Amino acid sequence: MSRFTIIFTFIACFMTLFKIKCDGMPQFEMYIKGGNAPMCRAYIIGDFWALTTKFCVLNKDVNSLALFNFAGAIFHPVKNMDTTGSKFSHLDIALLKVEKSMVEQGMVVISPDMPQEGAQLYESVKLINTTVISYDNCTKIYGNFSGTFCSTQNSIIQPSSGLFENGMLTGISISYGRVTNSVSAAYVTSWILDTMSEIKQ
Repeated sequence: MSRFTIIFTFIACFMTLFKIKCDGMPQFEMYIKGGNAPMCRAYIIGDFWALTTKFCVLNKDVNSLALFNFAGAIFHPVKNMDTTGSKFSHLDIALLKVEKSMVEQGMVVISPDMPQEGAQLYESVKLINTTVISYDNCTKIYGNFSGTFCSTQNSIIQPSSGLFENGMLTGISISYGRVTNSVSAAYVTSWILDTMSEIKQ
């Protein structure tokens, strides 16, 4: 198991236990509109979670990702709320950061026609052979796998394939609506873990 992964995982967990306060924290404006509430703790911890996740995925380190996922499940309940009423945890922010990095690398393409409702930004994210459309409190996924996730109903999307192509990660997708919470982020992590396990076998 990677020593790098273990160290960063426990640093993230340690930071989660303490209330890190920052004034004037820059907002994650790519994903949030109309909010001014500081998200310092989620943002800083998100750096560690994103880095660890990305390291595990790109190196197909299933064991370390399993540890990371387990740690995330334990230390996950820290949430920050912006003025639009959306809830974000440090793992949510981490996955947004991973997705942002993949957008920059051309691995994920964000559709230009993003539906909006009030101040909350919803995303239509297009992956290779996969389209994710987010609206209200539900997310519909079409492509190599399909399903609907509604956080109020605790529905689970269980993709069978589509995240990897020739053993390489082609994209991570997750949506954030007014009532979407940290549970969805955990699902995405488990999808990656399941897919990596299939590849390893």
